[in-house]
Amino acid sequence: MNPYNVLGVPPDAPEHELRRAYVSLVRRWHPDRFSDPRRRAYAEEQMKAVTEAWRIVSRERRHGGFTLRERPVRSWQPFDDDDQPGGDPEDSTWEEPLDGGEIGDSVVPVPLVMAPLLVVASLLLLATAVVLRAKPLMALGGLLGAVGLLGVVASPLVVARRVSRSHRSGGGSR
Repeated sequence: MNPYNVLGVPPDAPEHELRRAYVSLVRRWHPDRFSDPRRRAYAEEQMKAVTEAWRIVSRERRHGGFTLRERPVRSWQPFDDDDQPGGDPEDSTWEEPLDGGEIGDSVVPVPLVMAPLLVVASLLLLATAVVLRAKPLMALGGLLGAVGLLGVVASPLVVARRVSRSHRSGGGSR
């Protein structure tokens, strides 16, 4: 069954023509319009064909030229030892870093990675300074905390800037 023939429209018909043809056929073949049992049964068959054609054409247009029956289906397969979850092993782009460098190169500079550690260290230092009542340690803890918080706030901005530069220069793959 060619769904376009059932609907009476060419395959390249725009959406509004498809809908108009479908609505017209539904009005024409709706079983409630027929009181004679034989004609009603025939109308039900026609209505099923029209509805199925509309369903196929709608799905085909929504899913980029494939009906769900024609769409290639990959059966489930567990990961091999070589596969890594999170991407298609045959697609080499899934393992490329954001900045276009070698795998293992970090987009985030090392000092910014250390920022959260500075915050934690400053909190421990401040707690120790309070217990020991050592004002110089409190000052050092406050300074480390301020630098750490600055790093925590600045790191997303630095990463975004580096990734943006990388993409503008053509280094990124995404």
